[in-house]
Amino acid sequence: MTRTVYNFNPGPAALPTPVLEQAQQELRDYAGTGISILETSHRSAVYQRVHEEAITDLRTLLQCPDDYAVLFMGGGAQTQFDLVPMNLLPPQGYAIYLITDIWSEMALGEARRFGDARILWSGVEQGYTSLPAPVRYTYLPTPRMSTTPATIPVPERSFTMCQRPEPCP
Repeated sequence: MTRTVYNFNPGPAALPTPVLEQAQQELRDYAGTGISILETSHRSAVYQRVHEEAITDLRTLLQCPDDYAVLFMGGGAQTQFDLVPMNLLPPQGYAIYLITDIWSEMALGEARRFGDARILWSGVEQGYTSLPAPVRYTYLPTPRMSTTPATIPVPERSFTMCQRPEPCP
């Protein structure tokens, strides 16, 4: 029997055994197509179904409204620090950042290479040992992009920072 090791490092997460077994079973023949999903064209109907299902599942999991776009972008975390502002920061707009750790600090630095990126809140002085209070933050004018460090479009001129598991108002 193979020894099970769990990866708690940043990056790939541990997957449940049934998921791994299904992936193993379908690796050579995805959904009865006779071809691996790894070999399937990204233009094929088979891949398009997988892609659309992933978007639907992600929207459901994150309760993401239909007027938000779901982007699957390649690369690791630090690659996203470039991809997000390159794709979402408009020339006349700005990004707002909550600096909660060294990673969001790096994301801010990269965003500033592409345009105006501002700090809404920073935990640097506390040594990154606290998070912003669950209060309403206001800013002007409305930015086109916000990050915590993941990107969250902010359509209004304010938002409420909430603590989980309590629901946001």
